[in-house]
Amino acid sequence: MALAEKYNAYIIEDDYVSGLDFENMDFKPIKSLDKSDRVIFLKSFSKIFMPGLRLGFMVVPSGLKGYIIEAKHATDISTSGLIQRAFDLYIRKGMWDEHFKLMFDIYKERYYKTIKALESFLPQNVQFHKPGGGLNIWLDLPSSCLVSSLLKAASAENIVFAPGRIFYSSTPTKLNNIRLSFAAVHTGEIERGIKKLSELISYFDRSKSLTGNVPIL
Repeated sequence: MALAEKYNAYIIEDDYVSGLDFENMDFKPIKSLDKSDRVIFLKSFSKIFMPGLRLGFMVVPSGLKGYIIEAKHATDISTSGLIQRAFDLYIRKGMWDEHFKLMFDIYKERYYKTIKALESFLPQNVQFHKPGGGLNIWLDLPSSCLVSSLLKAASAENIVFAPGRIFYSSTPTKLNNIRLSFAAVHTGEIERGIKKLSELISYFDRSKSLTGNVPIL
């Protein structure tokens, strides 16, 4: 917040999974700390309800409101009024709350299944953070592990992840991190997928291949 004020900049907060708090960590939005009107808060229903809905809302600094309305109008004039009214009714009838509880329980089970599998199968030199919620988990691989080769081999096994480099705005100093998502993975497939991915990580960890079976000359 201090940097935003110092450089007359804005912070974009894209909140799409804050409700998925599996460990009661009581996440607070950055917007709640915004005393100088510097945060553009975005909220989407896509991840938990349906991607094709394309509905959400924004809480914006007062000085940007007019510009954002103009930008929205120039982009697509308006989001479908029919879809907006249908979803409004869906919320007012309490169906959104029911759906959210259902999805919360499903994602919570997948989250803990993923954490357990990572703790059981990952090589010791792979680090990961337990976020306590959300839909993704970040892994730091050994610096000698080639993520591009790992991704290709994993894809052949129907395992998909996002290379960490795509989440940087500039060239990252570290190229050995990946993001896993359990959102669309059936709970029964998680353990098999993590076990196979762990085997592939070990295979593509060049530090192990360089230290083993060294010939004596």
